[in-house]
Order: sequence, then C-alpha cells, then structure tokens
Amino acid sequence: MHLFIIGWGYTARHLALSLDRSQYAVTTTSRRVDTVTMIDELNIECIPFTQPYLEDQLSQCTHCLITPPCETTGVDPTIRLLGDYLAQPHPELQWIGYLSSTSVYGDHHGGWVSERSPLLAKQPRGVARIAAEQHWLTLFYHHQLPVHIFRLAGIYGPQRNAIDNIRHGKKTCIVKPKQVFSRVHVHDIARALYYSMKKPTPGAIYNIADDLPSSPESVYDLACELLQQPALSHCSVDDESVSEMTKSFYSSCRRVSNTTFKNQFDFSYQYPSYQEGLKALLRH
Repeated sequence: MHLFIIGWGYTARHLALSLDRSQYAVTTTSRRVDTVTMIDELNIECIPFTQPYLEDQLSQCTHCLITPPCETTGVDPTIRLLGDYLAQPHPELQWIGYLSSTSVYGDHHGGWVSERSPLLAKQPRGVARIAAEQHWLTLFYHHQLPVHIFRLAGIYGPQRNAIDNIRHGKKTCIVKPKQVFSRVHVHDIARALYYSMKKPTPGAIYNIADDLPSSPESVYDLACELLQQPALSHCSVDDESVSEMTKSFYSSCRRVSNTTFKNQFDFSYQYPSYQEGLKALLRH
C-alpha cells in the first residue's frame, strides 16, 4: 500500500508514525521544499506542493490523506491545483480522506450534533469548511472518487495540551457559563483514519471526537491537579483582554456525537475523555 499525505502537519505526522511501514510506503508534501527530499528520521519522501509532483504521486498511491486547511473562499488548495486531474479515473486509488472540522456545525446551544445535523456555521472558518467539503463530495458523486470526510474536534496530544500550556507559563483560563468543547487525542485520530483506510466507505462523513465534551476550566483544573499546583485564575470571555479570534471560538457551543464511526467500525477510543488523555500525557 502507498499512502500519499498532502500536508505534513501534526495529525499527518502522527498517522505516519503509527503505520506499519512494512505494509505502507508513505510520501508527503511541503510548501517549504522545491525538490524531492527525505524526512530522514522517518524515511519518508517529501515532495513540493506543486501540480506536476502531486499528479505523479496521485497516479501511484492507493490511499491519500488531505490535511491542509481550506482557503477563506472555501476552495481547497489541492482541488484548486488538481481539480481537473482528480475528475479523471484513478483505478488504483482506494481511499481519500479529507480532514475537516466540527466547526461546520456552528452553534447548537450546547446540544448534541451528529453527521446529519444542520450545518449552521457563521464564522468564516466554518463556512469555508462547508464549501470545501462540498467540493470534495462533488468529486465523489460525479466522478466516483473514493472520498471520506472526517470532521475533527479540537485536537490535543504530545506537545499540544493543557499540561504543556501550563508548563510554558499559562496563568489564566478563559471561561464562559455553560460553554463546552469537544476534543480528540491525535492518537485516536490516527487510529480512526487507519480503521477507515482498511475498510473504505466512499462518500461517508464521520465525526471524530471523544466521549466527553467538557468546559475549558474542567480540563485545566485536572491539568493543575496532575501537576500538583493551584488552579488557574479565571478570565471571562467578555474581558477586553480577550482577542476577537478567541471570542469567535466561544461564540458557538455544541456536543459532538461520535456514535456513527464507533458503531460502523466497532471502534473504541483509547482516550475516551481528556481525563485519560492528560494522565497519559503526564506519564510520557
């Protein structure tokens, strides 16, 4: 099998690290290179993010993961470069995974959302994601491209978590009454993608989120407890010191259901909540 990962970011790296390399060859892309290079510690070939290189790899791979964020217009950069090429037959290609976001759901006033829930996003990020998803699904409906959409909750994991934030000097936690966020450990994202790669279901949309949507202060309270230090001070989201970007994240509230993927793939999360995730991160 040959996995082509477009975009070498946090989730992409963890997926590559989790694979049995005797079964999967892995190639990735970077905007920072202008010729073929090697990511030596992983023995992964890295190619430029340009049309000729992308088309060459897509002609060879069996699986392809699309990770770059879409443009503010809602155009996915991969489709912008390769739209016509992707519309052609690709008989060797068994699976394409597009990493989207649960931001597409917008504000559901703390209610649960499934893959069938209305997409109510009003913030530019979420609106753009909706458009990008539709572009990919159009390639499935009209050209039989084996597209799978993964709507990811807030990602945390090694070097990207509440414990490390506190260790790096975080002193306050922004709070809003009744606000919760859904999260998912990057290791569980990698596992979910691998399950899907082994059992393609083209045209499917999946939420990837853990079992316990929680308030930010709950997460940081546990992190402080694990570090054996006092809880962080609280700052209202309405405080003038809070940036508009941060306020936009708090403008919607929803609880993301993961039932569809768990039932379809008999999948159990290794880190079903931030509690198991933070405790494991502290140990490692």
